[in-house]
Amino acid sequence: MDNELLERIKEYGDKVEKFEAGVTYIPVDNSISNGDESINLIASVLGSNQDYLRSFCYKLNNYMGHGHISITGNSASAHLLTMKALSSPQLGSRRLGVGDEVITTPNSVAVINACQTFGIVPILVDVDLNTMLPNPIEIEMKVVEGKTKAIILPSICGNSVIGEEIRDIADDFSIMFIEDFGYGFGGKVYGVPVGSYADVCIYSFHSNLLGDAGVIICKQHLVHQIIENLMKEDNSSNWMGLGSSPMMYAYLDAQMDKHEFYFSQRRINWIRLYEGLGKYSKYFRFHKTLPRVNPSWTGFIITIKIPAPFTKTDIMQFLDGKKIGTRSVIGNVFQVESYKEFNKDGDDELINSNYIHENSFIIGCNPDMRQEHIDWVIKSIGEFLETYERKEEIKD
Repeated sequence: MDNELLERIKEYGDKVEKFEAGVTYIPVDNSISNGDESINLIASVLGSNQDYLRSFCYKLNNYMGHGHISITGNSASAHLLTMKALSSPQLGSRRLGVGDEVITTPNSVAVINACQTFGIVPILVDVDLNTMLPNPIEIEMKVVEGKTKAIILPSICGNSVIGEEIRDIADDFSIMFIEDFGYGFGGKVYGVPVGSYADVCIYSFHSNLLGDAGVIICKQHLVHQIIENLMKEDNSSNWMGLGSSPMMYAYLDAQMDKHEFYFSQRRINWIRLYEGLGKYSKYFRFHKTLPRVNPSWTGFIITIKIPAPFTKTDIMQFLDGKKIGTRSVIGNVFQVESYKEFNKDGDDELINSNYIHENSFIIGCNPDMRQEHIDWVIKSIGEFLETYERKEEIKD
């Protein structure tokens, strides 16, 4: 492409959309791109000789500083592929077999689906109502020597456990530790990237423009080799989705050059919402982190305090009318209608997870949100609460 065309593409891609309150939709998830991504996308469509996949993997490896990388179509296929790899006879006594147990939380559809596919028994641990993370002591209490083969912990909106604590438990019992950061790439714990303490870490790179790509990072070369061989045996057809295309790699390659900017914008917007909505703590509980955890937030979670004069559905519908996207939090997969027939024994012990499932929802804190977006969200929630407060005054 000539320089003039490149400049025109970049200029078009760098245009900032004008925000109009109540008209411009604010999504929960949203990709952000500018002229750099636009140039890469057009170049890939026109058949550029640039190997964007190799370039993306190189940048990702430099960011993580460790591990062996495999690319899949999305995080769901990454989970299935990882579970199949961990069931390989090559792992000897550490392999997962039908009827073996893994300790996990009840909030990840991808983890539960993978367990059901390979006959693995998920042993569920409840989460804290504030952090939405499990207590390491409760995890350790669930380990049964000879039956428990792995600990698999998903992240909600980017929040993270202290990986070192779970690593110690896994090492004490000689079991695997897998972290699922389908949401949360870019977060850090004690200054190192989330997932650094896990044997296997699964990431997802979300993009509403083209789909997404799943990434599996393995500490052990053997596990990585098993995954690569499985992908070759199936000619990648079972593991590569629409997102895994030259265009997606071109898009992600440009994004990795600016990843710290995107991560910081997510954090800034999360803090703006936290501070702006803090005055409504009478009605809401807000997501919290553990000490020394710095998430790359992929959403802002609001949990309604009970009793409240309104329901989660009430406020989500109101915000939808204000063009503010929302999404329910899955606190317990087995509370979802299509999973109820698989309901686990001990569900009555998942008090916090069930509470979250019924009363928590997510709004966006995307890197393309500016102060005017944040102000509109805060104002709209305030308007909603004022309406219900007036109703309560009339009743009195």
